[in-house]
Amino acid sequence: MLQPSISDADLQAYLDETLTEGRSIEIEQAVRADSALAERLAQWIRQRDSGVHSVGEIWRRHRLSCPGRETLQLFLLRRLPADQERHLQLHLITLGCIYCLSNLDDLRRATNQPEVAAPRRQRYYRQSVDRLRPPPKSS
Repeated sequence: MLQPSISDADLQAYLDETLTEGRSIEIEQAVRADSALAERLAQWIRQRDSGVHSVGEIWRRHRLSCPGRETLQLFLLRRLPADQERHLQLHLITLGCIYCLSNLDDLRRATNQPEVAAPRRQRYYRQSVDRLRPPPKSS
């Protein structure tokens, strides 16, 4: 059976555990079946162990292109400018960033469960009201 093309970026993402489960399984099976691919993977492991890092690898490892949760929340609410929304769709859908997809899923669940957020909101409100009340007058 013809193995799908596996790039060095795929191997790096495999090592970083940032691929989807399905893609990770494909690469693992391909590495077991292809000794040349296994050697390429071993070279990447040796390179990492020796402390050699590329700018791209540092960028990916520290997730410098990943938006914050606030931006993801605005994305869910469809309140981002069109260019930012297109960029986020590329990041989430085309690239499939598992960290951002996980954050997005978490935000969706929180949004769909107002009963979880309501008690917290009420607690913040009560604490704020207590702090905003004028101090009692001394007699």
